[in-house]
Amino acid sequence: MDGQERQIGSSRPKSDFNPSHSNYHRRRSSGPPVTPQRRTMKKYDFTVAPSFEGFSAQVIRRKTSRGVTVEKSQDGFPTKDDAKAWGTQALSDYLAWLQAHKAGQRQNRMRSRARKQMIAQWPRQQTCRSLADCIASGNRAALAEDELRARAERLWREVVFRGLKDGATETRAIAMADEAVGKRWKGRLERARRGKLDILAEGVQALAVANAKRLVNIAGVFQSLCGDKTQD
Repeated sequence: MDGQERQIGSSRPKSDFNPSHSNYHRRRSSGPPVTPQRRTMKKYDFTVAPSFEGFSAQVIRRKTSRGVTVEKSQDGFPTKDDAKAWGTQALSDYLAWLQAHKAGQRQNRMRSRARKQMIAQWPRQQTCRSLADCIASGNRAALAEDELRARAERLWREVVFRGLKDGATETRAIAMADEAVGKRWKGRLERARRGKLDILAEGVQALAVANAKRLVNIAGVFQSLCGDKTQD
């Protein structure tokens, strides 16, 4: 019995799919590599499908590889060709509307950007007195107040700097700035309403221009002196 079992076991055919056999790998690797073909999906398309009343057509917008949104749909076409004709025309109309809609959105963004730039430039084009009037009337009061506060603070610092440059002590320079510009916001707003800050700003600007010209003249004299020394 054991001998019969051994004979039966020894008579079994050997399998051809032995991974250790060299022909197995040769057969597996023979031939060009097979690459799976992926279906190209359009973002905007139309579909035709049979329905209870004939055929239906849908204009779809693809959001993901599997998810779509139905933009237009129509049912009750007697033939498939009628549904295709409607889908083609509906898709063309939808793409034209979408292009015009995007163009309108671009124009709105451009107008909004230009409006924001104009609003941002408006405070810098005003005088201190006009800013104070806007604050009193409530017309763009927040923008006017921010600009006037920043401008008055810069003017105060400029007056302190000019006083220190002329040889005044720090306490004296701060007192001069408080008297000319104002120590607190209420006093600065009142001076701006009377036009005093505009006059002071013009004077400080004139001093800055005169100082810049003086520095340019000094630099020119220094360069000429250096040129004379090199020639000697």
